Amino acid sequence: MTTRTWLNLALLGGVALLVLVVVYQPGLHTAQPLPRLTALVPANITHLRIERDGAAPIALERKAQDWIMTAPVRMPANTFRVETVLQVAQAESHARMDAATVRLAEFKLDKPRVQLWFDATEIAFGATEPLNGRRYVRLGDSVHLISDTVYFDLIGEFTAFADSALLAPQSQNRLTQLDLPALRLVRVGEGGWMQAPNRMHAPPEPEVSMDRVNALLDAWRRARAIQVRPYVTPVSAGAEPENVIFIHLEDAEQPLRFDIVSRTPDLVLARADLGVQYHFPAGAIRKLFSLAVP
Repeated sequence: MTTRTWLNLALLGGVALLVLVVVYQPGLHTAQPLPRLTALVPANITHLRIERDGAAPIALERKAQDWIMTAPVRMPANTFRVETVLQVAQAESHARMDAATVRLAEFKLDKPRVQLWFDATEIAFGATEPLNGRRYVRLGDSVHLISDTVYFDLIGEFTAFADSALLAPQSQNRLTQLDLPALRLVRVGEGGWMQAPNRMHAPPEPEVSMDRVNALLDAWRRARAIQVRPYVTPVSAGAEPENVIFIHLEDAEQPLRFDIVSRTPDLVLARADLGVQYHFPAGAIRKLFSLAVP
């Protein structure tokens, strides 16, 4: 072989050696994955319970692909929020200690403020450590340090786990009557709708197309609040006809009742029977209360 050929082979060998060094990094140890808090599979958990010091327990139950809240009230749950909490079951344990060898009071685990159950598995939440802000939790006979991702949802109002939709998915296509203060729509036949006398004795809106009727109905079917909060009884709600909405559903003995708690600066609609109120931007009034083009 010529000198040039030998040189090219040497260069190729050097490149191959560099590739091996980059890929395998001899002398460096691969970091071992941290152990998981539990062996539970979040997708297999069917019941979730949260007990908080000084507050009513929150209970949630899996129904097919969705979750419902069964306590303190029964209503659709915020599935995304629930799934976030379920990830605690697979949280990385950054440290583990034998509960019998530590002073639980130092970690505020002697009287935990929050206890979380995944089916029959209990996890108690204590204080945070100052260095990385991780939280101490007790699981059986062990104390672990995990990333603090859900604690403040667990200690908050139960409405943090409430679905923000005004109508449950199974109710959205069962509307038979939308009874607003100054507008009433009644279903007639298969898919037809007509205006009927309303409680405020307002005249019917003239020359309204079915497109606009359907747009208003769809706005209610798809309405989602920007925030759900616990119900607060208004000081004065005014005359009932002006501040009440009834939504009639087929096969339902009683209509759903929404109280108009506020119109400005935000639109607030309340379900007193559930103890929740839904907050919307003020601009939602035109979209939800009128057949006029928004």
